[in-house]
Amino acid sequence: MATINLGRIKLVNKGVWASGTTYAVDDFVQYTDSGVVSTYIAVAASQNQAPSTSGTENGNFWKFLAKGVADSLSGLGNNKIVTTNSSGNPTALSLGSAGQFLRTNSSANGYEFATQDAGKTLKVQQFSSNTRTSMSNVDIYDYFSTNYTLAKT
Repeated sequence: MATINLGRIKLVNKGVWASGTTYAVDDFVQYTDSGVVSTYIAVAASQNQAPSTSGTENGNFWKFLAKGVADSLSGLGNNKIVTTNSSGNPTALSLGSAGQFLRTNSSANGYEFATQDAGKTLKVQQFSSNTRTSMSNVDIYDYFSTNYTLAKT
């Protein structure tokens, strides 16, 4: 009876690429090239053959399995909001100061933090009642009336 070599049955994750490791076909690795992390699959046995250089894969030994992208948010850190600019590129917006709120900027193409504009913020008066009231079995009650006044700074 003939023997049939089925090869490897599944891919083998070898973790982060290392120059001293020997790789076989269908091994896959994570490799950082110019700050971009990508996953590569071995297409030939190798040792000390980097998966890519300057973003170009080493096609004799490796192929992209999942290609990473450059992180355009180098300024992203704590206390930032991720949004996009007018070109659709991600950008980081630093949080405002205490008491500020997020609003659309005057060009209506981005966000900014701002303080309260005098005469433009509504102030709602609180209303409470300790009187018990019996109401009929209906879905909507128009029981309270509310007055809104402009808050002055």
